[in-house]
Amino acid sequence: MKNEKINYSISDTRAYLSSLIETEIPRHKYSNYEIIKFAEINQLPCNLEKLTTKNKTSIVEHNAEAIIGVPPAISYADSFLGDFNRPQFEHKVIFNKNLFFEVLNIAKNVNIELPFDESSISNNDILNLIIKYGFDTNMYSGKSFEEMLSESDRIDLFNKPEIREFGFVEGLIIKDFKKQIYELKRRFSIYYGIVNDDKQFLMNILEKDIIFAEKWLPPITPNNKITQNNIIEFAKDALINVFDDYSFSIVLYHEKKLGTFKFKFTAKNLIEACNLFLSQILTMDLNYTKSNIKICANPECGRTFEGHKNKKYCDLCNRKTIWSRNNKKQKED
Repeated sequence: MKNEKINYSISDTRAYLSSLIETEIPRHKYSNYEIIKFAEINQLPCNLEKLTTKNKTSIVEHNAEAIIGVPPAISYADSFLGDFNRPQFEHKVIFNKNLFFEVLNIAKNVNIELPFDESSISNNDILNLIIKYGFDTNMYSGKSFEEMLSESDRIDLFNKPEIREFGFVEGLIIKDFKKQIYELKRRFSIYYGIVNDDKQFLMNILEKDIIFAEKWLPPITPNNKITQNNIIEFAKDALINVFDDYSFSIVLYHEKKLGTFKFKFTAKNLIEACNLFLSQILTMDLNYTKSNIKICANPECGRTFEGHKNKKYCDLCNRKTIWSRNNKKQKED
């Protein structure tokens, strides 16, 4: 487990993705990772009296997959913490703007107009992200990964000598993380629809929000109907409501090496940091965003990237590569 302070640079108000702001996230990193299947333990809602006698139980189990860290952990120093005899991890990784696009592009095959489908995001893509950046130290509020395991699964894991010697197991439930990435892609897609004035697209992806608003919220229009005439404003409000769920701490510090001042945010986890980055994008000039934040023109790719006005393809799919692939395909046909 490596406690890494992860920093990535995000936009200033001049609409450039530069480095006036840093976000710090503690990380845990292991020497190896493994995908396991287990029976996840979930608590039922507290209001159990409304459940039938047949279903009245305090926990439920369902099959799930997780990525676990396989010790030994990689430590920065030989110092230890408290009675747990656990190494101290203070590695520092500098994240740049590519972090946001890297996480977002894990969901490049997701059709955001459809409900969440776990199979649309690759397990290997999630695993590769964890191998590169490690675990969030605050993934599950109020409980540890071990507390989500059944007794038999916990015993099976601690039968592994390296885990038994280490004393605890840390993991990430794959489906939960995929859902968070899906929601990140949805938020970005709402913004992308606003920037490109794609009203029908916004009507489609906000369909459930529209139904709820028309039924339960104070009148938005005289007849309280959301149409293409007012969907842009509704979409903007929807984005603001999303970010109400996040809170960040911020300090001003002096970057002595550069001789500049910076804001430093602290986010609880990787997805929260990505949402902070997205909130910075929202403050940028719309014309800059429309011209420079794009989706790769290669229909077989679909990655989101930052590029100048005339750039149509991401770095993995430049024009020469696409022409070469198409030319080869035509010859084969």
